[in-house]
Amino acid sequence: MAELTKKTTHTAEALDHLLEVLKGKPDLAAFIAPFIDQIQDAENAAFELIDERTIDAAVGVQLDGIGQIIGETRDGRTDDDYRAGLKAKILINKTSGTIEEIIEIVILLVSNSVDIQDFYPASFYVNIVGALVDLDPVLLAGIISSAKPAAVNAAMIYQGDIDANTFTLASGDAVETSSTQGLANDAGTTGGKLRQAEGL
Repeated sequence: MAELTKKTTHTAEALDHLLEVLKGKPDLAAFIAPFIDQIQDAENAAFELIDERTIDAAVGVQLDGIGQIIGETRDGRTDDDYRAGLKAKILINKTSGTIEEIIEIVILLVSNSVDIQDFYPASFYVNIVGALVDLDPVLLAGIISSAKPAAVNAAMIYQGDIDANTFTLASGDAVETSSTQGLANDAGTTGGKLRQAEGL
């Protein structure tokens, strides 16, 4: 479909199309101009309506309306997060389930580093590196699942940020002790007692 181009010169062009004998008549121009100005006002309003209903420009209930059309509810998301969700939903609605399309969908939703690995004959996993901001990992996994073909298995690997309570292996061959990370204490009630370099 050809791109629409807004014209802002209706009145000037109309006056320029007058017969030569009628050009340069101020009273005639003053009489005609208000009628042509209404055409310009109508075009301005039409383009304002078009522009403000695009996903990138729409806000609030305008975005909600787009969501109703494509089948994506807001679910408490901010306008910016909802825009990303709407764009992802449009891609999902059109996707044929290729790896490239799924990467595009995930990148729309997260700013994290994304790695997708496929496995013969019909499986792949998506590895999200780093913590997700303002996006539930379960929601993202559901989006990935809905984007994949029906007969393909998919999994999402998401670790998030490593903090003081995240189980980790030792940094080297030597056994390291930690009160918060690693294996539980003898009673199995608190923290970690040991982190080992190999095995558990």
